[in-house]
Amino acid sequence: LEKIVQLNNGQPSDPIRSLSTAKCYRGGDHIQSLCDELGISEGSQIAIGKHLGAEFFRYKRAALEDPVNFDQLEHNLINPMSWIVTSPHPMLTAAQVNTQAEFDRAYRSIVKAPGYKNKKLIFISGLNIDISPNEGQLFPLTKFVPWAAYIQDGRNEPYLLEQGELVDLLSKQSTENPDEIDMESAIEMMEKAQEVKVHLA
Repeated sequence: LEKIVQLNNGQPSDPIRSLSTAKCYRGGDHIQSLCDELGISEGSQIAIGKHLGAEFFRYKRAALEDPVNFDQLEHNLINPMSWIVTSPHPMLTAAQVNTQAEFDRAYRSIVKAPGYKNKKLIFISGLNIDISPNEGQLFPLTKFVPWAAYIQDGRNEPYLLEQGELVDLLSKQSTENPDEIDMESAIEMMEKAQEVKVHLA
């Protein structure tokens, strides 16, 4: 608040003007300097929303100690929320933040879990982006954006791949998959297969 309006003992000073749906306060030093940078003269009015960056505000929420009502997604997004809502593409930014938080959480769980010790493991995290279908298309297109990877081969020291390294490694892989399955053929075989009866005791 102190970055937006002048405060008096921690509270906003008296308004300098009252309007039908708002009150006008004298700006704090931070926003005064922003107005000077934008060449805004005293008394003029502009829409300021696009000039309010993440540094002007923050979100806070009391932590939910109750594990039943704990919201992991909210926990991931609450601290960076001011950067999310001021970004050009808030939904994409929120998805990126959540992808990073979940990769970190999963990675730390894998490293601590005894069941993964000395096992071969590749954990790749990324972001699925659904693209609305054009007219005549039945399903949306989906693009996968790699984020990071954790790799252990059971012998050597495990390591992390950041996004650039992961993209470079994936781009060098063959596009041919000898184990590829034709899903339509597999479903057709399932439909023609003799039914297996299951009897409940």
